Amino acid sequence: MNWEASDLSRDREAQGYVDGSLAALPADAMVLADGDRQTFALWYARWGLSDSFQGEVLSLPLFQFDWYAAQ
Repeated sequence: MNWEASDLSRDREAQGYVDGSLAALPADAMVLADGDRQTFALWYARWGLSDSFQGEVLSLPLFQFDWYAAQ
């Protein structure tokens, strides 16, 4: 009943963020992301789009956890 309102298949906000954020960076840059929206968009670019970005994406808020810092 609410399928059209819930359909995000044409939402390109994350891709626009990734394109804008990574445009000026070298392919092997280290990016410090501050927040879930930024982190997950950049992780998708790094791990989901194999040719998009080959650098590292670190999530600043996750450094409060020992398991993340150790990783």
